[in-house]
Amino acid sequence: MLLMAERRADGAGPLAPAAREGGACTAVVPRRWCRCRSDDNATMDTLLADLAAARDATLPFFAADAAALARSYRPEAGKWTARQMLFHIADVEQVFLERLRRITAEAKPLLLAIDPDRWTTHLIHPARDLRLAGEAFRVARDQIIELIRTTPAAHGRSGVHSEKGVLTFTEAAGKALWHNRHHLGQVEAAVAGRVWTA
Repeated sequence: MLLMAERRADGAGPLAPAAREGGACTAVVPRRWCRCRSDDNATMDTLLADLAAARDATLPFFAADAAALARSYRPEAGKWTARQMLFHIADVEQVFLERLRRITAEAKPLLLAIDPDRWTTHLIHPARDLRLAGEAFRVARDQIIELIRTTPAAHGRSGVHSEKGVLTFTEAAGKALWHNRHHLGQVEAAVAGRVWTA
């Protein structure tokens, strides 16, 4: 069984020219995210179930007590609050959906990276409605699940991430799950008043 992983170009920075032009990607591949292969229906079923379970575990936090959501997952200055983390989860879920759609419909699409800190600075403010973010997260996750279920031919397709290189459909779906679980752990710790450790 293949373990999905984040693909990085040689060092930090832009994609290596060979990968940008469709050549071999010399990516370092740490083993994490989820277990899934495009040709393994049982594992794809597990991924679908895990995506649904992570959605269901995350949604109640969008209605949590405001005081609990104001806590951070770590005491150091500059760490995001649970509220900020929930907006981040919702915003980035829509990015994952867009990437999966483009991989499904386009030939080797360029998938642009985002800057999460700038998104937090410019998009997350006190007047923003957390309830709407929760609904946006739910809809995007449900559409990701539907897309995985209804487009099995796309599971072997790929795009090119602007910073990380070649990204397959199943890797992008696995990254959506990993991202959700990772930040959900931080939200849970913050709301419970615990310090989160990776």
